[in-house]
Amino acid sequence: MIGAFFLRTEETLLIDLRSCERALLAIPFFDKHLPRKLVELGDAEVVNQLFPITKANQQLTPDALFDAQVSTAIDPDALMKQLTDKAAPGRGPAEKLKILFQELESRASKPMPRIERFPVHYAEDGIGGFELALRLRQIVAMQHWLGNPAYTLGDAIQSLNKKS
Repeated sequence: MIGAFFLRTEETLLIDLRSCERALLAIPFFDKHLPRKLVELGDAEVVNQLFPITKANQQLTPDALFDAQVSTAIDPDALMKQLTDKAAPGRGPAEKLKILFQELESRASKPMPRIERFPVHYAEDGIGGFELALRLRQIVAMQHWLGNPAYTLGDAIQSLNKKS
């Protein structure tokens, strides 16, 4: 099974894909085959954890994973406003940039929530930004799986910077 559809409300359809790779393939596929007038991609909800392949984990459905726990929603517009408000008052461009980078670094060094929801802007931006968001979370989840629970999103970003 590649994925499963679940009707959350009368107007909201969920696709449970169980992997980053499937999500990255499903979005362009459905965008090609379903008219945007009928279907709109909104948010992705991600479990920042890897699960062993066991019979018990095959029963993990979206309602069991997501509905039983509160997800942390990321609002990029609110985050941008918060960052610009923090850096804005009476500072020069270099100092504003320094404040913004310090704030982003501070956020990236904190543990990620177990379940996270964020918007996917595929129609406007393509798949690249969403792919990066998923890959970074996958790196963190793999490090936690391997016994490194202190590994953060900031560490994953640094590891990608070292490779390039």
